[in-house]
Amino acid sequence: MKGPNIIRNGVRTLSKVFLSFVLFILIIAFTLFLLSKRNERLVDMANTIKTDTLYTIQRNKVLYTYYHYNSSTGWRTFRIWSAHAKTFEILDDGYYAKDKNHVYYYGKKIDGDPETFVVPGK
Repeated sequence: MKGPNIIRNGVRTLSKVFLSFVLFILIIAFTLFLLSKRNERLVDMANTIKTDTLYTIQRNKVLYTYYHYNSSTGWRTFRIWSAHAKTFEILDDGYYAKDKNHVYYYGKKIDGDPETFVVPGK
């Protein structure tokens, strides 16, 4: 009776392929999750470490670069996802910036009306 053995072996092979596929999908999802958390950590670090700042706009993306004094690599860059590149402008001191929707300080969104916001102390 070779028929039932062939079916059993075919089911085992399909199970292995399915489990391999599920494992692959989980690895991809976990990698994407870690990459998204990396940007959040960089935003938090920018608020706690003395930095020199730089905003840039590349291909309709607003980027924030800062110098991390306690890092072997030094410069770090992350994207400001909430920023609108076409209306983004850096304000007088270089640490503050705004677009049509938000105000930013050291690359992080802060409370404030972009229409009426003035750099403190100016």
